[in-house]
Amino acid sequence: MHPDVVDDRPGKCPICRMKLEPVRLDTVWSCPVHEVITAPGPGRCRICGRELVHVTVAVSWTCGAAERLEPGTCPDGSAAKAKYIRRPHGNHNPQHGGEFFMAPDAWHHVEGVYAVDGVFRLYVYDDYSRPLSAIQLERVSGVVTSGRATTLTPARGGGFLEARLGPATLPVAIAAKVTFTPGGPAHQFDFTFSEYSRDDVRTKAGATNQNSPSNAASDVSRTSQPLPELRSRASELKAIIDRGAFGEIYVPAFAAKDLALATAAGAAGESAERRAAIEAATSRVVRAAWKLDEAGDLGNRDQIMDAYAQFSTALSELETTLTGARR
Repeated sequence: MHPDVVDDRPGKCPICRMKLEPVRLDTVWSCPVHEVITAPGPGRCRICGRELVHVTVAVSWTCGAAERLEPGTCPDGSAAKAKYIRRPHGNHNPQHGGEFFMAPDAWHHVEGVYAVDGVFRLYVYDDYSRPLSAIQLERVSGVVTSGRATTLTPARGGGFLEARLGPATLPVAIAAKVTFTPGGPAHQFDFTFSEYSRDDVRTKAGATNQNSPSNAASDVSRTSQPLPELRSRASELKAIIDRGAFGEIYVPAFAAKDLALATAAGAAGESAERRAAIEAATSRVVRAAWKLDEAGDLGNRDQIMDAYAQFSTALSELETTLTGARR
């Protein structure tokens, strides 16, 4: 009933209390706009020419009407066919060359675009990153601030909201306070544009290809010095936050979680007391990295700064714990 609820063990849904069902999640390459396009590797959408991006899907294999969670051979000897189903929050990729964030209500998503003529555009999506209908978009309102406050208004022809801010010297910081329902709370999203957005389907390189969490995780698996690498990721996170590229936080945050766990795994030779202390300190780093990843998804500068402060404190505590363990 609630596909956004996912756990790593059997149990009950915290919303409706129904028994959780097994699901196998995977990532595939897909068009950020045309979700019918799916591919096993990078490339371009055959409909619009955009770079394919990583999206999260539920995967199963079918033999006629029968469905299972493992690949293999069907009773007639043919190979089972893979079946992919989109997941809520499985696609957090920009669709118009802007910056993409998830709203705190865990349903809406927004994409901010800053055009060369100084017009800020706000696209609003649902939990599957599908554009809101015209009726749904009518319920959305907001104000953007970049030197002065400007009301977001429906664009001519519909499809998004816009505010005419005028050309400015880059980089440009724009804060958008958005209300998704009349009388509802206003949520703040902080956008920083180091260059003008380009909704050009054939010029943006697939940055996701090089900065994906899977690549970060493979780097972690190759390192024998997780703590120095963890410090490096912390510096990378600080640089990303300083330049306001909040949409990039998830990459080093994913790596930081894996590096912290690798640090704990390296404490196997310590005494039981020391090992427990290192595991506790590691757990704090992992939780702080999760919070930082989540704050980056939301795009609120204050929350991101608070989460990074917690991450830095947890990392310092881990370093102190490890130093004590070596004495």
